[in-house]
Amino acid sequence: MSAPDAASATPRWPAWRRNLWVLWIANFLTSVGLMALLPFFAPFVRDLGETDPRRCELWAGIIVGAGPFMAAVLSGFWGAVGDRVGRKRMVIRALIAITIFVGAMAFARAPWQLLVLRIWQGAFSGYVAPTLTLVSVLAPLDRQGRVGGSLQTSVLAGAVIGPWLSSLVEPAIGYGGIAMVCALLSALSAAIVATFVVEPPRVEPTIARRRGVSRMFVDASRELVAALRKPGVGGLLMALLLVRTASASVNPTLVTHVEALLGGVSVEAHRIASWVFSAQPLATLAFLPLFGRIADRRGSRVVLLACVLCGALATLAQAFTHSALALGVWRLVAGGFLAGVLPASVAATAHGGSADRRGGELGLTFSALTFGLAFGPWVGSAIDAFFGYPNLLLTSAGLLFAAFGLLWGPWRGRAAAP
Repeated sequence: MSAPDAASATPRWPAWRRNLWVLWIANFLTSVGLMALLPFFAPFVRDLGETDPRRCELWAGIIVGAGPFMAAVLSGFWGAVGDRVGRKRMVIRALIAITIFVGAMAFARAPWQLLVLRIWQGAFSGYVAPTLTLVSVLAPLDRQGRVGGSLQTSVLAGAVIGPWLSSLVEPAIGYGGIAMVCALLSALSAAIVATFVVEPPRVEPTIARRRGVSRMFVDASRELVAALRKPGVGGLLMALLLVRTASASVNPTLVTHVEALLGGVSVEAHRIASWVFSAQPLATLAFLPLFGRIADRRGSRVVLLACVLCGALATLAQAFTHSALALGVWRLVAGGFLAGVLPASVAATAHGGSADRRGGELGLTFSALTFGLAFGPWVGSAIDAFFGYPNLLLTSAGLLFAAFGLLWGPWRGRAAAP
């Protein structure tokens, strides 16, 4: 059954809409838990006994980046495997991994233990790509940008609520308690997915049983190599990598920077830092559906070019601010423009590939974005520790301008999609 046929089989409540709303709820709950913890690894490390501010920043960057790095390495592979054994299983696998490994962080007694758990979490827990694939393969082609945008709003909503939740409960339960809250929310999400998500039909539902696991892995790897050889793919993936690296580089030490702007560590500074951090995902949440519609109607190129350029200018402005309020305002502006990057990328992928191989192709796109989530904290924490936060913001803006340069080159129509 083709995607349009499947989407029209039940006109009042098609399978792709049901999956969209169920997975939206599951992703939101998981994101709330993760984002209540991830922006605050620097103070978490400080609570574990590390007193040197520079070492806290370096540890935070390494820990935050380790999870996305492992997820990026395996994202395309898990996506291709999901094309064969079922995308629903991939989502449940990821949510259970978050439950186990983030929950164990509550019992960590040293920064290196957080790092080990974060590595294992990243290896098994990439949950956004398979949830998007579950919806994308059944949704009509003219809805791909909007579907990608709608589902991403769940993660962004969690990124807004999570830090705020952390600022309220951390004084009472500590960061270890927040890790347990994250694990419980992820477990609830896994139960919701297992109960309510409809598994889309697959073109070759028994391929794994016929060919064996080893053959399945070989075939999946060949498909990813073939996708990478498409004209224009390399430049697009590199641009996405630079965009996400730039955005993620400022996150691990943003809280400590805002605390410094406000005069030191305090409960009030923690709460203000939470709101400054949430400003960018809040704006992205507000504008992402709009850019999804524009990407479907006007094409992905114009969205990517405009959003990356304006995001670079807004990030550059942050380097010259000297107050938490101004920093928060410019983060709102940057988040609003960078909202267009993901739905435009999803639209390009959907129009450039086939539905039965969508998992692997989306996996490549998310690998580029997730590698940026890994490299960004590593680069950002090192630059902040040795050169200061304003220079980090200048570097972030420079990366966005470089991404704009890559996207400005020849665009080869549908071949540009991974």
